Amino acid sequence: MIENKTIKEYLSELGSKNPTPGGGSTAALVGVFSATLGEMVCNTTLRKREDKEVDVYLEELKKLQNELNNLIEADMNAYQKVIAAYKGGNKEEINKSLVHATKVPLAIMNKSIEVLKVLNNLVQLINYTALGEIGVAIMLAESVLESAGLIVEINLSKFVNDQFYEKGKKQVKEYLMLGKRIKKKAIAKLYQCQQEGE
Repeated sequence: MIENKTIKEYLSELGSKNPTPGGGSTAALVGVFSATLGEMVCNTTLRKREDKEVDVYLEELKKLQNELNNLIEADMNAYQKVIAAYKGGNKEEINKSLVHATKVPLAIMNKSIEVLKVLNNLVQLINYTALGEIGVAIMLAESVLESAGLIVEINLSKFVNDQFYEKGKKQVKEYLMLGKRIKKKAIAKLYQCQQEGE
């Protein structure tokens, strides 16, 4: 299980000749970092004062950390099934495995959107001294969204006349557009808070 590994152990496996972990699981891991950095921002704020709204966002970020952490393992397992299907040579099984392997990075995109939403709501509630940290968390969440989206598009290119292809392309486009809007709002709020704090 990935949660029982150290960062050093994960990086060693990531740099090995093995096909997993790969891009999808790494994107999910960065998503965990983003949500955890958001958790840190909440805790430093709550150390200074009580805030029920920040408490709610803190619990949401903890939940998202767990969900993204589960997607690290899910992505690795999904890709192993794709490899097995290609070795078997059954076109139906290959297509089935590709659908599953594409649904995982789509789920990573979905969770990164949720992280971005929470971070956007937090910007104006946190301590001024934590603006840099939440800014990095926001940028990481956006990079997760775009990275997972790239993987989805690559996987979709392997489909031929499949209904899932059109559905997947539409979902990626919607997620990317929504993520960019949320990130733009969050960063604008961040700079506004910076100016007000100067």
